[in-house]
Amino acid sequence: MDKTTTTTTFKEAIYPVKYQRGFRKCTYEKLVALMIDAQIYRMPNAKQLALTLKNSEELQASVNLSSISSSQPTRRLRDIGADVSRTLFSDMVN
Repeated sequence: MDKTTTTTTFKEAIYPVKYQRGFRKCTYEKLVALMIDAQIYRMPNAKQLALTLKNSEELQASVNLSSISSSQPTRRLRDIGADVSRTLFSDMVN
């Protein structure tokens, strides 16, 4: 399976995932989409993710986010509770 197909499949899988909790700029839905993209393209760290987002209009349009700081994904991941993780896992499996 090529990366384009994989990316499209993941985006289709997470599209219906919506969370009530979120943040002003980087909602949980956007964070999940960014983290999936980081996994697919094997980004080594949050700094690379922030740089890739800044330089990729396609990724910006895909997640509806123009930029993030390199520390923001780490902080957001730390804030995700078990209930959100459980819901996300369940939605992805289904």
